[in-house]
Amino acid sequence: MERPEILLFNINVSSPFPHLGIASLAAYLRERGIHVLQHTLSLLGVTSMKTFSSPNGKNCLFFQGIEALLAGEKTFSQLSENQRVITKIITLWAQVIHRENPVSLGISVTYPNVLFSLLLTRIVKKSLPGIKIILGGPECSVTTGEFFLRERYADVVVVGEGEISLSETLRCIRKQRPIEAPGVMTLVNNEVVSFPIHPYPLDINTLPTPDFGKVLVDSGMPFALPIGFNRGCSFRCAFCNERMFWKTFRQMNVDKAVATLERLKET
Repeated sequence: MERPEILLFNINVSSPFPHLGIASLAAYLRERGIHVLQHTLSLLGVTSMKTFSSPNGKNCLFFQGIEALLAGEKTFSQLSENQRVITKIITLWAQVIHRENPVSLGISVTYPNVLFSLLLTRIVKKSLPGIKIILGGPECSVTTGEFFLRERYADVVVVGEGEISLSETLRCIRKQRPIEAPGVMTLVNNEVVSFPIHPYPLDINTLPTPDFGKVLVDSGMPFALPIGFNRGCSFRCAFCNERMFWKTFRQMNVDKAVATLERLKET
């Protein structure tokens, strides 16, 4: 069986719907002949875990306890009940990733799932040390990206829109070349190297219909599909990073929007 070039993964903590970003990336990559798998881990049923979804002081202690287990500084029985539950769930999914054996693992990092995503990277790297960990999503900025790289949570961080950046990154990995792609951060000789975001934002009218694939089957989510008819924001709020992430506001034209809805209805 052909080895997957990338497994796209999302840990769903706060939304009852499949991940639109993962589906959009999967469709874009498949259109370019890249072998993609996609999975979603839903923690919506683990209600007490929402308490530990954001990186404040209490949550960092929660996370550090699990990291101590991975480093051999604690035993499983020394963890709290919540730590044991999360460790078991994420370890089981790490075993699934190990069986799939992708060349790269791409994780969408959001504010609610950041700690769980970082924990997954630690566990996966222990069993698959050669795998390339690629982090992207709203929580990946130049600042957080540098932290993820220096602390070895990631091999590559994608800042901003992922389609072009991720496809170019995977092409470099396939050809065993140094990674050079727009909007990408990586480590070279233990130094963080950043490449500027692509100067021309994607025309969303040229993108393929999002591919939700097996996610609808294996995530236990309700049968409702998210869809976006625009990217970006037309406002310029000083406190928000939306314009930094998307750069410009773009709308899907009517014909493309209708065609997308019709295709998704057939899914």
